[in-house]
Amino acid sequence: MKPVLKLFALILVTNAVAFVSCLKDDESVTNNYTSNPPQPPPPLPPSNLGKTIKGRIVEYNSGIPIAGATVSLRPDYPNMNKITLTSDHTGAISFISSTNNIGHISVEKPGYWGLAPYLDLGSPVFFYPDSTQFRHFINGNTLACDSFVVKLFSVWNITLHIKDTSGSERNTGITIHGLFNVNGSDYKRYVDWIVFPPGIDTTIQVPVFANAENKFGIWKSDDDDYFIWVEIRSQIQYISYGTNTTVNIFY
Repeated sequence: MKPVLKLFALILVTNAVAFVSCLKDDESVTNNYTSNPPQPPPPLPPSNLGKTIKGRIVEYNSGIPIAGATVSLRPDYPNMNKITLTSDHTGAISFISSTNNIGHISVEKPGYWGLAPYLDLGSPVFFYPDSTQFRHFINGNTLACDSFVVKLFSVWNITLHIKDTSGSERNTGITIHGLFNVNGSDYKRYVDWIVFPPGIDTTIQVPVFANAENKFGIWKSDDDDYFIWVEIRSQIQYISYGTNTTVNIFY
């Protein structure tokens, strides 16, 4: 082969090798791009953000869940502001708190006696894991728990027949209290206070605690200015929800 032809052939071979090498490099870049491993997941949030505290609202005695109850409380009491929650179809609520301290709880639901922080003991409240704890929430009280259960009483209206045959010229007062027991201790919730003139004989409709015992107290004024009252008698009666009940108070 002539020298010129040999030189031309060498140039062609060299260029072909370089072209093939570039193609392989391109394939390598493309393959590397499509086969990169997935990015690692983000780190878990720090564990000090808080814990979930659960609550449940049910009927007293029956344990039927109460949906749609409005629950207000202050998590991490006294550091956080009040929050308001609504119980679901199982009567449950939950919230996040940096501590398990809660305070100023209130529960409201039409048709039930509510639980409020500034009233008499309105409903049994059980706190867990220490279910022996029972304290009504008042201003400044704090209670620690992982979960709690509030047991509300249904409201039911009954007929109250009042008849005064005592001959006294002093007014008569009638008190009504709902009664319940928690951990062997008796509690009562003030329901109503009604004053009648002497010699009264009438019937009225009054709300009471349903499916629970109610105490009816009879009081007589002990002075002409009606500042001093003395309980002369009382009677306790269990009232079932949905029953046509008449309570007779004769004295």
